[in-house]
Amino acid sequence: LALSLALGRDFLGFDIPKSKRVLLLQQEISEFNLQKRLIRMSKGLKIPADKFFCHTCNLKLDNEIDRDRLKKYIRQLKPDIVIFDPLYKFHHYDENSSKEIKLLLDELDKLCNEFGIALVIIHHHKKSNGTEKYNPGMIRGSSTLFDYGSSYIILNKVDDYKKQLRVDFELRNAENPGTVFIKMNEHLWFEVSGN
Repeated sequence: LALSLALGRDFLGFDIPKSKRVLLLQQEISEFNLQKRLIRMSKGLKIPADKFFCHTCNLKLDNEIDRDRLKKYIRQLKPDIVIFDPLYKFHHYDENSSKEIKLLLDELDKLCNEFGIALVIIHHHKKSNGTEKYNPGMIRGSSTLFDYGSSYIILNKVDDYKKQLRVDFELRNAENPGTVFIKMNEHLWFEVSGN
């Protein structure tokens, strides 16, 4: 998604008409593995250096020094979109506490309002019992997280052998496009794979 936004390239069949400045803040994988992945993903593509910024960091949004550091990055890079991957590593709050999660979401709102940015938040969902379809209400932690977002893209493994994922959408301000099945190609890009 981050590279598609930076390139103005369609994502899972959705048109991205114009490239955006994207800041990806990630704490999911090591910097080495991230760079390896990005090199593979960007093979043959010209990713404008002024459109895509990626930072492996140890920022906590509940820490004033870290928030100031983040604001400095945003002022310098002037992104249109900031991606947090995964959200739970960007705070020390109790995910199950509505009161504490509200404090986290208030900090995110302040960033949006101060800098005019959009956010993409990567967050994990609860484990399924195997029979129920995942939905945004199953995101891990307080339901306050579900109340915060306006659009959700929900990924679920369908078939380990085929490496296929099911993508469902919950859009509050647009028509739901329906379920899509995707696979990762040799360059680590997701492609629509049918049923």
